[in-house]
Amino acid sequence: MEATLQSFLDSTERRFIAVEKLLAGTSIKLDGLDREVTQRDAVEKLDNYLHKRMDPLEVLERRLLSRIFAAADRAGAITEEERDQLGYADALAVGEDKETGEPACAVAELSATEDVHDVKRADVRSKLFLKALRAAVESMPKQWEKLLPRLPAKSYPLVIGRRITEEARREAERLSVLFANYRNGYDRQGP
Repeated sequence: MEATLQSFLDSTERRFIAVEKLLAGTSIKLDGLDREVTQRDAVEKLDNYLHKRMDPLEVLERRLLSRIFAAADRAGAITEEERDQLGYADALAVGEDKETGEPACAVAELSATEDVHDVKRADVRSKLFLKALRAAVESMPKQWEKLLPRLPAKSYPLVIGRRITEEARREAERLSVLFANYRNGYDRQGP
């Protein structure tokens, strides 16, 4: 009887372990889906996060970004590594600076919790994007005049997340990186 009981307990333990592994895998998949949905939603609403600084604003599609990066690369304005960095940005946009009326650009980095690395990455990519856009427009002004009738003068780095660490908040203030609290609907944070 003791052997039967031990066999039953062992069998039950193996089932619990299998269920825990299944749940862990499901949780990882759900986290990945949540990141994808959050990113897509935040990018679609980018104008809502930046409308106090830039209006109107246009999030640029990858095909157009590729042309901008190629033009900047040909002009010698950005390196291959810098082009890769720009390609990793979550969202890149152009628009009109509300303060000056001049063309401007923006780079957004999205993360559930924004940390110092996200803030620094947004700052660096924002400067790179401004440099790349200016080089592209300077090298072929006619090609870009509908998108940017003049050289962009300013770039806004933005981090979007559900939270920001205190250290990241201080770094964002120091570097003038904007922080937007991700919202999924009217006065609702997160999913």
